[in-house]
This record gives sequence, C-alpha cells and structure tokens, in this order.
Amino acid sequence: MADLLFRLGSIGPVPSAEIRLAGMTVITGGNNTGKTYLAHSIFGVLDSVRHRYTASGFYRRDRIAIENAELISQQLDSEGVARLELAPLEPALQELVSHISKGVASRLGSRFAADPTLFSQAEIQARVSNLDYSVLQGFSRAVRIGRSDAAIEIRYDAETQSLIFETLAGYADTAPERVQFWVRAAATEAMLRAAVPGVFISSAERTGAVIFQRELDYTAAQLLDALYESENPAEREAVVRNHDFARPAAVDANIDFIRRIPDMRREPSPIVKANPAIQILIEGMAGGRYKATGQQLTFDTGQVSLPLIASSSAIRSLVDLNFYILYRAKPGDFLIIDEPELILHPANQRKLARLLALVHNQGVKVLITTHSDYIVRELSALVSLSSVAVPAPDEVEEVLREQGITRSMALDPQKVKVYSTSATGVHDVPVSDEGIEATSFDDVIDDQNRLVDMVGWAE
Repeated sequence: MADLLFRLGSIGPVPSAEIRLAGMTVITGGNNTGKTYLAHSIFGVLDSVRHRYTASGFYRRDRIAIENAELISQQLDSEGVARLELAPLEPALQELVSHISKGVASRLGSRFAADPTLFSQAEIQARVSNLDYSVLQGFSRAVRIGRSDAAIEIRYDAETQSLIFETLAGYADTAPERVQFWVRAAATEAMLRAAVPGVFISSAERTGAVIFQRELDYTAAQLLDALYESENPAEREAVVRNHDFARPAAVDANIDFIRRIPDMRREPSPIVKANPAIQILIEGMAGGRYKATGQQLTFDTGQVSLPLIASSSAIRSLVDLNFYILYRAKPGDFLIIDEPELILHPANQRKLARLLALVHNQGVKVLITTHSDYIVRELSALVSLSSVAVPAPDEVEEVLREQGITRSMALDPQKVKVYSTSATGVHDVPVSDEGIEATSFDDVIDDQNRLVDMVGWAE
C-alpha cells in the first residue's frame, strides 16, 4: 500500500494539520473541530487522482512526462517490443500529485457546495511514497488507432516492475507521436493506479442518499425536460437558477453509488474471497441481507423483506458500506467513513470496529472520523491484541471466544494513526502495543462516572 502524507492549511476551522494515511487512520475530537473538513479534503485529492485514470479523465493534458518516450517508439519500430521501468517515474508522479492537490485546494468551495471565499486561503499538499506496484498485477491495455486493429499491447510485468509495450497487427504505419502519446498515457495511468488503486467514501449524509436518490434523479429529469422544451435562453437560465443541485462532492459520490447498486455485479470482492468472515460479520451487524430487485433496494431478515425506504435508519446507514465491502473492495483501496457510528447501537459500533480491522488487514486503507468512544476503545483493544501471546491465558481466550473476537482482527500498532482535533488544532494521539492512549472521551466518561458516584453517595 502506498504511503500518503497530507499537509492541509486553512480548511474550515482547521488552521493547519498533517495527516499520514496509515493502514488504519482515525480522526477523533469534539463537534465543529474540522474532522469532516479534513476527511472530505483528503477524499477530494484521492478522488481526483482516481479520476485522472478513468475514461472521463484519460485524455487530460496533465500526464507524466516520459523522457525516453521517443526511444520506446523507436524500439517498437525496430524490435516490436519495449520496456519502461516504473520506479524512475516516481518523482514525476509526485509532481503530478502536487499539481492535483493544488487544484483540489483551489476548488474546495465547490467540493463542499459552499461559498468559495470561505476557502480562499486553503492549502493542500500531498506526498506519495513507498508505492506498492503489486496492485498493478493484471494491468493490461490494447491500444487502437481509430477503427483499425489493435496496434499496441501494454501490460505490467511484476518481475521487473515495468510496463511492456508490444506491437500488434494494427501497428504498421502508426505515427511516432501517437505511440509516444500512448506511452505517456499508459505510464500515467499505471503510476496513478499504484498510488490510489481506488477510493470510496461513506459520508455522514448516507442515509439521506438512500432515501432521496430516486427523487433527485426524477427532479434532474424534470429539469432536462424543461430545458429541452424552452427555446428562450433567458428562460433556460431561469430554469437552471431555480433548480439548485449544489451538494458536497462526497454526498454526490454516495448518491451515485446508490444509483449504480442495481446494476452492480454480485461477484464477491477480493477481500471477501480472502476472508469470508468479513461477509459473516457485516451481515450479522445488519441482521439480514440487502437485495437489489430491478431498481428497488430491499432488506431481507429471513422473515420479512422491506424496501430500504421503509427499513430502519441503521439499515439505511450501512447499505453503501455493505455493497462496497462485499462486491467492490480490493487491496490498496482507500475507504473513508465519516462518523461510522451513525445511528448504530453500541454493540454494533464495536462490531463495526472489528469489521474495519478485518478490512484493513486485507490491504484496504481505512480513514474514519468519529466521536464514538466504543469504536476507539474497540480499536485500542485490537491493537493490544496484536501483542498478546498465542495461546493467551485461558481466561483471555474465553473472553475472546465469548465476544466473537479472532486473531485476524488484531491491529499492528505501527499501521495505526490516531489524530485528535480541538479548538487548538490537530494533534497526534500516541499508539503503542498497549493500545491507543486516552482521548478526550475518557475525560467525559470520568466526569460522568464521578457525577454518578457523587449523586449516588449523596442519597
């Protein structure tokens, strides 16, 4: 998994922060201290990196410069095959990621659906290191020029960590500048994929996304009809002005994901194939299974099947995470969850922490913002579990069995980062073999316990 370090400044209430995405990253703290601002800003950069190598962003001009692109073109002409090592391209990748980060910072207003002047001083710097090229396993492309036969095959070679370019039947008379374009494009895609193989965010507005997605689509269709029927430019402008669709980018991502669920392939995700306990745990939390029939999403408990809109808010809060983890998540992905504890009973908050540990241990990088003491303490216990002897004392093993905790949930303290936000800024919270150091939650719990003790004593 690639390491990413974010330096952020003037982001909402956060004057400055430095966030390193470890395997498991937790941002905790009080209300209105900037947790969501940080998570959504980081998502903005990751999503923009991902967008650069999807079909919609593929032809952008900001591609990595390849000094020997001309040499590769000549080798293809003379030998029919050429190789491009990826590691030497890492400085160029960093330059591109820095450019993307600055672009995201300059457009934070639109990403938050807010007044751009509120983010006029915003700064985001992202640094990429320790790329994991294994996520490129199976990467291949067949390049066609116009409607001709495939001209070039491009594939990743794991042994040499290189891209292999090989001519095909349609290569004859291909212009060198076209070949060089595809060399740069393929190298850019491969490097960006190595940095950010995928990203998924579950915003705090996810329950609303489930309820209102179809209504929003209907309203958008009405707007298109109105624009089509109006021939007067002034009327068209008025129609658009009267339909304000501004939403934070993370919320739009949730809505789009919900929209695509009915058409989603139901093949188990790579991480579920690797550890089926993930599916057992997530279905146990929900108490049933989500189903997509036509364009309708339902939840089936085994005794009753209800449309999601008629299901409990807790069921709606888990639907996007359920479909992402079961059918999409893969090693190297970034999973961001804003307030994972949303609407969940404390018992399910603990189970969710265990689920995230299992997902993380299958190679998915997890970033959460939370004010849940249950989640933080559960993660802390799983960190401590990593240093417990195998087998543990009988009484410890018994508690683990009773509570459904397995060794596969243990978290390496070196791969866990915890940050605390407050009015004074963003601070590191120490993590060691003994767990996560006490946070502000513990102060609140201590105060409440003291109150209960004193009131009870006064009786």
